[in-house]
Amino acid sequence: MSMKKHESKALRLSRVILLTALMLLLYSAACTISSSKTLRVRGSAIPPQVSLSEPRNVEIEVSVENIGNETQKVVVAAEGSEGIEIESASKNAFNLKPGESRVVTFVAKLMKDALPGIYKIEIYAKTETEIEKTSVEIKVNK
Repeated sequence: MSMKKHESKALRLSRVILLTALMLLLYSAACTISSSKTLRVRGSAIPPQVSLSEPRNVEIEVSVENIGNETQKVVVAAEGSEGIEIESASKNAFNLKPGESRVVTFVAKLMKDALPGIYKIEIYAKTETEIEKTSVEIKVNK
């Protein structure tokens, strides 16, 4: 009788392990399916190079395209590295229908303590289910 109990416990344990493995497999497949991209994000700096002797604003143009099959509510943000300040765009939240694209423009300003070098601007486009990230660089000369 104790042999049957042992076999029964072993059988139950193997079922639990099998069901757990199956659930993990299904979960990872669902994650893979839902992680398909719905946005294409591109950025550019205009002009891509400025001088400390003649500081000027740089426009950061961000193109966001809905490459998915459903309308997406999108929020676009830009973040500058130390030495550069990014002004928020006036219309950085919007809806995009499938196949539709929109350009959002941010303004980057050199701060007084900026030094010559390459400054990286991180750009984020966020929906309810994903965040797409890209970056642009601004070269600052003396």
